[in-house]
Amino acid sequence: MKKISLFLLFAACTLSGAAQRYTVTGKASAGAKTAYLLNVAHQNADSVAVAADGTFKFDGDAKGDVFAFVRDDKGKSTEVVLDGAISVDLATQVVSGTPENAKLNSYSKEIAPLLASVMDAVTYLKAHPGERNAEVEAKENLYEENVHKIGDIAKRAVSENLTERFPAILVAQYGSLLEESDLATLAALNPASFKEKLLAPIVKRVEAGKRRMPGLQYTDLKMPDPNGIVKSLSDYCGKGNYVLVDFWASWCGPCRAEMPAVKALYDKYKGKGFDIVGVSFDRDKMAWTGAIKKLDLPWHHISDLKGWESEAASVYGISGIPATLFVGPKGEIIAFGLRGEQLSDKLKEIYGE
Repeated sequence: MKKISLFLLFAACTLSGAAQRYTVTGKASAGAKTAYLLNVAHQNADSVAVAADGTFKFDGDAKGDVFAFVRDDKGKSTEVVLDGAISVDLATQVVSGTPENAKLNSYSKEIAPLLASVMDAVTYLKAHPGERNAEVEAKENLYEENVHKIGDIAKRAVSENLTERFPAILVAQYGSLLEESDLATLAALNPASFKEKLLAPIVKRVEAGKRRMPGLQYTDLKMPDPNGIVKSLSDYCGKGNYVLVDFWASWCGPCRAEMPAVKALYDKYKGKGFDIVGVSFDRDKMAWTGAIKKLDLPWHHISDLKGWESEAASVYGISGIPATLFVGPKGEIIAFGLRGEQLSDKLKEIYGE
C-alpha cells in the first residue's frame, strides 16, 4: 500500500505542476567532446561540453516530462528517468542513482544486444533485396526471433513493475513490436507506466481498439462520399447484409495489391447480400477518387480526407492499413482484420460455397 500511496502522491504533484529536479552526472565514452540530453516528450536537446576528464553534468526541472536519452557525439546513448540524482557511464552503459533508473538500465541492457542483432539483420537484408538463400532466411529468422524477444522484455518490464514509471519509455520505443492484444492486456493491469502522458497515444489506441471487439455493435462514422455527400456506416451496416468496412488509401501499396482479390469476392457474393464500404485514409481527393476509378472499385466509398487524423483512426484505433472490420446483418462486429484467405473462408462459411 505504501508504494501505491507514494505513486498517487507523485501523480497529484505532477498534475499540480510541482517541480521535479534532476541532476545527471555522467562519464562520456572515449574521445567524446559533447554530451546531449534529449527529452523524449518534446524532443528538446540540451548539450554540454565534456570535460578533459571525460565527465559532464546536466541539471534542471523535468516539469513532468521525465523520460530522456543521454548521448554523446561518439554515438553512445542510454535512457534515463529525470528525477533525482542520476549517474550515467556511457562507455559501460551503466545508469544508477535511483531505483527506477537502475531497473530501467537492467532491462535496457537486456535489449541492447538483441537490438544490435536486429539492426544488423536489417542492414544485411536491405543490401540483398529480393534474394532468397540460406543466409537471407537465417537473417530473416533472426530478425523475427529478436524482435519478439524485445517485445517480451518490454511487456515484462511493465508487468513486473506495476507501480513504477520507467517502463513507459520502453513501451514508447518498442510498443510497435507488440500485438494490439498484448497492449490491451498490459493496460488492463492498470500499471503506473500507462498513466504517463508519454503513452497517451498508445492508451488511446487501446481504448479505441475495444470498439472493434467481436460481438459489440459497430460505431458509426460520418464522412463525405466522392461526390461530397455525407454518408454514414449506418447507411449500409445493420441493414441485413454482411458488410466489410475496408480501411485503405490510394498511397497504400499493400491495399492496392489486395483490391483484385477483394473485387473478385465482391463480384461473387454481392448478389447474396455481401457489401463493402471503403474508408480511405487519403488527404488528396483527386488521388482518392482517381484510385477508385483506376482500380474500378464499384462499392461504397467515404473519406474525411484527414489522413492518419481521420475519425476512423481515432474511433477504431487504426494504426496500420490495410485493415478491415467485418459487420454482421444486425450491426454486430464479427471480426477485425479479415483479409485474403481468411475473408474468403468466412464468406464461404456464410454463403455456403
